[in-house]
Amino acid sequence: MERNETETTHAQVMLGILVIQDLALGLMLAILPALHQPGESIGLALFTAIVRIALFAAGAVVAGIWIMPRVLRFLARTESRELFLLGVVTLCLSIAILTEYLGLSIEMGAFVAGLMISEVEYADETLTIVEPLRDVFASLFFASIGMLIDPVFLWQNLDLILGLVALVFLGKFLIITPLVKLFRYPLKTALIAGLGLAQIGEFSFVLASEGQVLGLVSRHVYLLIVGTTAVTLMLTPFVLRVIPFLFNLVEFIPWLKPYLVDERAAGCNVYVTSGSDDKIKTALDMGAKGGANYKNANWDKELKSLSGGGFDAIVDSTAGDTFAKLVDIAKPAARIAMYGATLGPFNSGVPAKIFWKQLDILGSTMGNDEEFVEMLAFVNAHKIVPLVDSVFPMEKAQEAIDKMSKGEQLGKIVLKIS
Repeated sequence: MERNETETTHAQVMLGILVIQDLALGLMLAILPALHQPGESIGLALFTAIVRIALFAAGAVVAGIWIMPRVLRFLARTESRELFLLGVVTLCLSIAILTEYLGLSIEMGAFVAGLMISEVEYADETLTIVEPLRDVFASLFFASIGMLIDPVFLWQNLDLILGLVALVFLGKFLIITPLVKLFRYPLKTALIAGLGLAQIGEFSFVLASEGQVLGLVSRHVYLLIVGTTAVTLMLTPFVLRVIPFLFNLVEFIPWLKPYLVDERAAGCNVYVTSGSDDKIKTALDMGAKGGANYKNANWDKELKSLSGGGFDAIVDSTAGDTFAKLVDIAKPAARIAMYGATLGPFNSGVPAKIFWKQLDILGSTMGNDEEFVEMLAFVNAHKIVPLVDSVFPMEKAQEAIDKMSKGEQLGKIVLKIS
């Protein structure tokens, strides 16, 4: 968030994994007391815990869809910032107390309350208002964690804790990176997610504390968990800062660079535009995620809807009035690469959207020799076969030009020099 990368692919992947981890905590906290039961009754205790979680989840969905939006709208209509803040805090505390009563922990309730508010139309305003309060409670949280750590214990078990830290970093990296790659994300995204999520989450303090209270975790093991978690949390920000430098070093290793390029061959979703529905269908059969016919008046809105909210990178060869629509469907911090202007110059009023979205507008022609070599290496590495529509001998070049002018081709038209 501090580096304005929340809209990037790797940040969205990391956020999704963190949300699943935090939701899993609720299940673990509900099941944990059941593990303290006698062996013959543990099955019933586990079943009761799961039913309790299911009922709470159903109630949270209902409240998030029908109750929470109406309450926030009512508070917003008062036009009182103080009353809105007080109302939001009251809602969050009420849900947290309810989850504590149900045996799911206050922390889980506060997290679910945040998820419910995040789906409401006033989510951005709410975050802005509660940010100062969030920072205060975050400071208190980490201060309380600091008070749990025994420096003498850390020093006496330094070698063991450092070994555990290395094991955690390596283990989580080896689990998360292949998992993200399995969902066809680029290798670069998988590596960043694996390194960025290599630490133990903050909620582990809650889980370890609950385990100690129930007698499932000894004091010695509890201190090891707290110490290891604290060290991984302190190291992660430094690891994230080093990642860009590591990728910059890869730029000087030609055989590695193609594997870190964010292309469809590395797992990105590709969407296409065309003036022919048949060509779009062919592109979909070849692996494109979606497509829209630019002859339709609302092709940009259709494409944005298909993508689920916009695009991180756009390649354009038309410019003209179409450029304004490209700016509209680009996500914040997206890149628009242009290699042509078949529709002429763009003179629509979009500069404000470009700098408010912090877009990168890139111009490209044929590149240089080094980039051409890198492209060939990328094509070879991923076994990419360029789509060729037809091949004409040089003496029939005019026929090739006529075909291209009619827009009948699907792929490249090649002139063969014999």
